[in-house]
Amino acid sequence: AAPGSDLPGWGTGEVDLGLRMMSLTSWLDLLLKCKIKHVVCLMDAEELEKRYGGLGDGTLEATCRSQGLSFRHVQVPEGG
Repeated sequence: AAPGSDLPGWGTGEVDLGLRMMSLTSWLDLLLKCKIKHVVCLMDAEELEKRYGGLGDGTLEATCRSQGLSFRHVQVPEGG
C-alpha cells in the first residue's frame, strides 16, 4: 500500500491537494496503528518527487521521519 494509490493517477496531475494530503494522512495513521516502524520506498527519485513532493513536511522522507518512522529510498533502475 502507498499513499495516493486510492486516487486517480496515484495522486499526480490534476488531483486536489487536499485529497492527496488526506490520503497521506490516512496511510500514516494506518502505519502507526499497525506499529510499523520502517518505510522502504522502491521507485525512482523523479517519481518519488512527482507523487509526494510538497506534501506533509515537504518530502515523503521528512514526513515519515517526523512521525518517528525510519525511511529508506531504494532507487529503481529505469524500466524496472
